[in-house]
Amino acid sequence: MTTVFEPPTLSADMPPLDPSLPLGVALLTAALDVLSAQPAADIPPAQALLETSVLLVQQDRLRAVTLSRVADVDTRGLHDLDGSPSTGAWVAEQHTSMNRSQVALARELDRVPQAPPASPPGGSRSRTGS
Repeated sequence: MTTVFEPPTLSADMPPLDPSLPLGVALLTAALDVLSAQPAADIPPAQALLETSVLLVQQDRLRAVTLSRVADVDTRGLHDLDGSPSTGAWVAEQHTSMNRSQVALARELDRVPQAPPASPPGGSRSRTGS
């Protein structure tokens, strides 16, 4: 059985973008607001499975981007802008789940060869469920 989903459309339900943020971060924040507004149990089963599959892949991509940005904070000493003595201390001040070992990993990223994504953005499954 093939399930076809309607393409997404922007609607009045789209939260406004935060004008104080760069576009990519504002879009990410708005997307998370939209996703978290709907209880998972209210999503039709096939759509819920698709969304979860995409979220798992995107979570890994976001983690990679975040580690890259933390490495940049460390390399350029951007933590000084907030008066933090180190990148590790600055990350701790953000009250996130990232820990010092992940900061250390971020410092090593430039030494690790980067491979292209194995699947298209969004995951390896098509929108038709095949």
